[in-house]
Amino acid sequence: MERTDESFRPTVTTDDLDFPDFQEPRMTATTNPTVSVFGRLGARDFVTTGVFTTIMFLVTALGAPLSIVPVLLPLMAVVMPICGGIPFMLFAARVRRFGMITIMGTVLGTLLALMGHGIFVFATGIVFGLLGDLVAAAGRYRSLKFNTLAYGVFSIWLLGNFMPIVLTRDAYYAKLASGRRGVGYADRLMAVMPDWSLAPLAVACFVSGLLGAWLGRAMLRKHFERAGLA
Repeated sequence: MERTDESFRPTVTTDDLDFPDFQEPRMTATTNPTVSVFGRLGARDFVTTGVFTTIMFLVTALGAPLSIVPVLLPLMAVVMPICGGIPFMLFAARVRRFGMITIMGTVLGTLLALMGHGIFVFATGIVFGLLGDLVAAAGRYRSLKFNTLAYGVFSIWLLGNFMPIVLTRDAYYAKLASGRRGVGYADRLMAVMPDWSLAPLAVACFVSGLLGAWLGRAMLRKHFERAGLA
């Protein structure tokens, strides 16, 4: 019978093992809670913001025909936020840094102001773009709940379209009455836009924004699951 030497014990060190190279995963503001979302925007962020701002502007333009009939004008506060829910939620899923939603609101307000909608929409674009950004940032842009709430707040920027009718009523009426739409159109518009109408319109923008975001979440559920949004 062959004798074995129990004193022989082969020693294996980690140097003898072929481990694959391991790289630490890159931490981002949305995957690591210690990384701030309040950082510098990159070129990719600006491109993403530009693309989705263009889409949101086109969605806003879809509601313009409602202004042809005075009684339908207030419905812009409902139709536009609902239609914009899908593109905004897609945009929010790609946001990684604070400032992108603010830029979107600022650009939209600027475009409408340049198109003759007045200075108020420029101001509301900045203010509610900023507020929506802050709400989404509270969820680090990865929370569907915070992103939904952010869009509700963001949608109130549309109130700037209605503010000249109420806040500069006499001048606005005179401009309409002397223009191609005439006195009849001006009278009907003032009838459906009383002095107290801004508050319910703001609520309509907010609630319709929540509804639009909810529809966007429902239609894009699988996309958000792949993106890891909760």
